[in-house]
Amino acid sequence: ASSFAHAGVFDYITGKVTAEECKGPYHVWTSDERCVWSCGVGTTPESSNDITSECVCKQGYEELGLDKYGRRVCAGEDIKDYCIDDDGGSNYYLRGIAEASWIYHADGLIQKFTEWQDYCDSSGVLHEFSCSKKANATSSKYLYQEFVDCEYGCENGACLSNKKSDPVSCTDTDGGSDYKVKGSTKGLNYKGEEVSLTDYCQDGNQTSIELEKGDYLAEGYCAPNSNYPEVNANYLSSVQYNIKCDNGCLDGKCVEEVAQTENICDDYNGNTDDPYVFGEVYYNGAIYSDKCETDSQLSEYYCSGNELEVHRYECTNGCEEGICILYKEVDESETEESCYEALKNNNLTNDGDVCMTKIGSSTYEKTSACEGGSCYVQEYYCEDDIYKNELIPCEYCKEGLCSNDPFEEESADVEYYCNDTDPSKDNFYRGKIYFVETIDHDGDGILYYEYEDECMSENGDYLYEVSCSVTNGFLRLNRDPVKCEYGCLDGVCLNEPKAEEEVEETETETINETDDVEDELSVNMSDDLEVRCYDSDNGINPFVPGEVIWNEKETFPDKCVGNNLLQEHFCEDDNKYVNVVLCEDGCYGGACVLTTSSGSADISVMIQTENLIEKAETEAQSCFGCEVNGRCYIPGYRAKGRYCDYDSSEFVSQIKDGQCSNDFECESNICTYNKCEDLKAQITENKGLINKLFNWFKRLNPFSGDDEEEEDIENEDEASEENPNSNENSNADQNSNSNPTSNPNANVERNVNPNANNENNPNIVISDDSSEDNSNENSNSNGNGNAKNKDKK
Repeated sequence: ASSFAHAGVFDYITGKVTAEECKGPYHVWTSDERCVWSCGVGTTPESSNDITSECVCKQGYEELGLDKYGRRVCAGEDIKDYCIDDDGGSNYYLRGIAEASWIYHADGLIQKFTEWQDYCDSSGVLHEFSCSKKANATSSKYLYQEFVDCEYGCENGACLSNKKSDPVSCTDTDGGSDYKVKGSTKGLNYKGEEVSLTDYCQDGNQTSIELEKGDYLAEGYCAPNSNYPEVNANYLSSVQYNIKCDNGCLDGKCVEEVAQTENICDDYNGNTDDPYVFGEVYYNGAIYSDKCETDSQLSEYYCSGNELEVHRYECTNGCEEGICILYKEVDESETEESCYEALKNNNLTNDGDVCMTKIGSSTYEKTSACEGGSCYVQEYYCEDDIYKNELIPCEYCKEGLCSNDPFEEESADVEYYCNDTDPSKDNFYRGKIYFVETIDHDGDGILYYEYEDECMSENGDYLYEVSCSVTNGFLRLNRDPVKCEYGCLDGVCLNEPKAEEEVEETETETINETDDVEDELSVNMSDDLEVRCYDSDNGINPFVPGEVIWNEKETFPDKCVGNNLLQEHFCEDDNKYVNVVLCEDGCYGGACVLTTSSGSADISVMIQTENLIEKAETEAQSCFGCEVNGRCYIPGYRAKGRYCDYDSSEFVSQIKDGQCSNDFECESNICTYNKCEDLKAQITENKGLINKLFNWFKRLNPFSGDDEEEEDIENEDEASEENPNSNENSNADQNSNSNPTSNPNANVERNVNPNANNENNPNIVISDDSSEDNSNENSNSNGNGNAKNKDKK
């Protein structure tokens, strides 16, 4: 006997109550003025004489949920966990057959049944049966009935699609539900969208992914067919899931039973699991050929013992004639732009490189890490405007990083450092990045790499913008492709269109006007005096803390990174750079430090040589500088406004202005002609210096046309004749102001650029005379020396 009954009115008299008191989902006020119970299926009043009590499940029953009236519904112990729907669920556009132990109706009716089929009632409403949990049902193991109002009407147990008249026809290469032939079906789905399906193997789960080998089959076919003779013929029916194959499923079809007791598999033409070589396999009387399932998907057949195996490959460069294309052939008309678009569309930068494991003669699978002879990294890049990918052998690979040494877990002894001179990824500035790992796997103490921004091709329109990052504890190099609006040159995007080369005019024009001379001199001298980069410690000096001033605006001080790495900034060719130095005795205050250990110490400095750093070991001496708390600081070492003095071997305060012998003695770190100078103040006063230079050069110019200036020169000559010793006094004064250690007969030179390196950088030098001529003229008391100077000028 069924444990269920229709929900209805149960005549339990609750006593004399008013209509207002007879409320709630379990009570009904009748026409004969009685308040009666109205419990759901499988329930009973907790107390029939108490109007406040609820309907509860009968003893031994299980609660299923609420019906549409809000009443609790319960089922007996004979419920079975069994429900199958062959149209895949609530599919309103395809008639399906459902089979289950119990059904839960939308009107609250629960009853036992064996099989139900979707149907249209006389009013055009679709009755759809599915195993999905709907409405108030608390379980999906019961079949649920829905009532659906179809927008375009209901026919043959399914809603009509608005595209029912579309001329698209359905095709099936295996002629229907042929489980022994792998077929491909193409047509419309229930929404009227064009779709395709290729038969594939399953593991028995309706939601399983496609398998190459299994025990079950998913078969696609066109409607109408024997199961659905009245369904529109344009529709693709893909509802036959989990078809049990007695001999197993292989490559989208059930394997046929063979007479022999042992399988026969023969890769007679040498076919192996190699996606780049076409092959065929003989298996139990049939021949299986490697074939492209799609433009990028390959089915590769091979024997594993006596069993036939098939491997599904995704071909990066496409699939043709049963093989994966190893390298993409690019038409010569394809340009740098197509390569750039390929990288962008596939999100393939160097950060997208992946580790690959070789599993066949030329077959590879993606993996997060690998090692040994079968380990590779697949690198994507552009070369000569062609998009390429390359497999590179690796001893060890992890997260797309290739190494010749094992990857170790990060520890406190290993530090990673990545410096980018262009952290903002400025496409108009050529940046350089440095990778540093303080301990390498060979125990040498350091790994160091260096890269620069570069154009994809010479005078092209695209730039590789390099940057560095740390992923999963490992340093990564990123080379992002960037499109430059006005082209790329020398590793930077141009900020304006390329100008045509201008032909230099060889004709020299005579300048007659004094104002024109001054204007031209002003421009030329301003260009010569412009200093973009200034280094306070004059180059790479890891034992002196310094700073680089860039464009008079930005300051980059030398600084320690961790306990033993120094970031040393310096200038070269009027550009700023940075090196990373390993300080074996520690780094403090922006400089490497020496220690006194048995009177000696090893100094290890990183030297840049073709992307590596070599150790330059020098013998250390006993402390010749300032020794403080067991540490030896070299002379010139600066810290907190003090420096290590040569003479006293003690730290003394720096000088703001006054006499000096070395840059580090000055607060500004600039010592010029034995006097501390303020760089910023001098730059501000450049205009005054230029004006003085103008006046000096005007006196040299025979075409100035300035009568007053000629008169001044004549007056000066007359004064020289009256006082022939004035020139000697002048020279004596100049010699007295020079460095006392210099040759008194040497030229008196003045560096227009007081910030430049006296040894390396070119300077504008104004010399009063050669030493020989000067000595002769000084001994001449008749004024000819001045006349001679005038002629030479």
